[in-house]
This record gives sequence, structure tokens and C-alpha cells, in this order.
Amino acid sequence: MSGARVGVVGCGHLGKIHARLLASRDDCDLVGVVDPVPDVAATVAESHDCEPFESPEDLIGRVDVAVVAAPTGLHAEVAKPLLEAGIDLLVENSIDPFQLLSFCNHYKIFFHQLFHQKYGQLIDAQNKFQ
Repeated sequence: MSGARVGVVGCGHLGKIHARLLASRDDCDLVGVVDPVPDVAATVAESHDCEPFESPEDLIGRVDVAVVAAPTGLHAEVAKPLLEAGIDLLVENSIDPFQLLSFCNHYKIFFHQLFHQKYGQLIDAQNKFQ
């Protein structure tokens, strides 16, 4: 496998979807999944032939990119050590993307924010007025 080495933080509903989709791609390598509940991480990892981890910091030195699909209130806590290590991030529905964006600008790291579809009309409306 060649391409980016990727990890997924959070093995809930969205994390499992990200893990499944990433594992099916030929242009990246799903290295591991992270969940604070070891049995959950192990189950998802076994399904996708990757390593289970209990802490986001376990991905440092192993991945180039991480998907943060942990509970929303933990995004900044989860993202900061990964950003400091130079890992590019895709973050699901962050409560405070501006805090993470300023961090990314400082470290010159790629950051992408996903928003839940329920906010789509609000974002479209806001973009029309800018």
C-alpha cells in the first residue's frame, strides 16, 4: 500500500464509517483506530486489519493524517497534540474550529472542518451575505 498513513480517532458511529471508507481505499493506508475503550478499538481495528490504540498520542510517528471523530467536546483536546506533531487533520463537526484554525496556522498544518448536513442551509445563507 502506498499513500498517506491515516488514523481515526473515535470509534463511534462516524469513526466506524471513516475507518471503513479509509480501509477500502487504495491511495492510503489505515494504520490504526483510537478509542478509550480498548474492546471497541480492538473490534474496529480487527474489522479493518489495522492496529487498535487507546490514546490519540499513540498515532504520533505512525500517521501522516488523522480523522478526529471523537465526541465534539473533546476535539481541541484530541487535536492539539496531533497538530503539534505535524499531523494533518480532518475534524468532524468541531464546536470551536477557530481555536483549531489558529493552531494550524501557527504550525502550518492542513485542517479541514466537516459540518453536519443540518447546518448546510445556514452556511449557504451566510456565504451569500459575505
